Amino acid sequence: MEFKLGGSEEDLSELSLEPLRPTVAPCSHQPYRSTEEEGEVSHAEKKMAFFEKELCWLQTKQSEETFRAMDGLLKECCRKLCVGNKLDARAHLVHAPPQTEKYTLIQRTGQDQLRVNVVLLAENVIQTDVTLKHPKCPGGVYRATAHPDIQWKLQQIQDAGNLCGYSRIVELSKKCSWCEETAEFFVQICTQIAAAIGAARNTLCVPRKRSLLEICHFPPTKCFNPPPPSDILFSYYLSSSKLVCAAYNIAQRPNGGGQNLTITQADCQLSHISEVLQKLEVAYNPKVDDRARLEDSGKVNKVRVIPAEFVTHPQQTAPENGALLAENAPKVREEGNNRFL
Repeated sequence: MEFKLGGSEEDLSELSLEPLRPTVAPCSHQPYRSTEEEGEVSHAEKKMAFFEKELCWLQTKQSEETFRAMDGLLKECCRKLCVGNKLDARAHLVHAPPQTEKYTLIQRTGQDQLRVNVVLLAENVIQTDVTLKHPKCPGGVYRATAHPDIQWKLQQIQDAGNLCGYSRIVELSKKCSWCEETAEFFVQICTQIAAAIGAARNTLCVPRKRSLLEICHFPPTKCFNPPPPSDILFSYYLSSSKLVCAAYNIAQRPNGGGQNLTITQADCQLSHISEVLQKLEVAYNPKVDDRARLEDSGKVNKVRVIPAEFVTHPQQTAPENGALLAENAPKVREEGNNRFL
């Protein structure tokens, strides 16, 4: 999948934005104005000019600095999430082949019931070893290795990478398109980018909702050798900057009292995901602040009509492969230890 960039690449510093000069339409039915009326018109013109200059300053100064800073942050996020191959060459991001990383997941409760090793290549799980204490297994311990012969992706990392790439494409293609006549368009850009950045952050922080039946039928779970006991399921997901492996033990209650679910978790910190979350937080806040400043200026709804070529159509520019905007993000489980991937 490739993202296509549009728009111009010229530097914002080359733009020349002259302030709008409001005019007062002549009054045909009134041959002259009194001194008081002239004073009132002059005061209104000065007030209008002040807001126009403030709006111009926000777009040419504050917004330029914000976009340049955010460009560097999103570029670094795309590099750490290994999505450089999905971006247009004009994004100036050199794609480096990802390296395999091995992580050891342990329990944080002081117990040693579950221990997991995971080898990641970007967002792909290429090998995992699990050791779980289980009374039904020989010696009371279940040991297995999975070498999936199919793609086993951590979907949260892939979605976050797609959203970061999408945010940078919108930022690069639209940053030179605004002027004094398009303040509302600039607010639209800020809203669109902030929504994508916020969705990328939420994707990493909150695991998706999946039922035990869905986990059971997830193809990579059938790659463990030897197969796990029939009452054990494994799930891998991200919770903020932690990689988590959850073992679900489904046991029948005595006397036909239904089923009892026990969850055992092991996790480890992913330093590159932690850095991505920090950069997304820094990139998100200025976008919201800039949008608020423009809306508070009182000019957003009073500017001239936005040219047709400046109107964005998210349905035409949204990325594929599951990159979701905030309003289309999947529902998630509530906070707690019973979260599923």
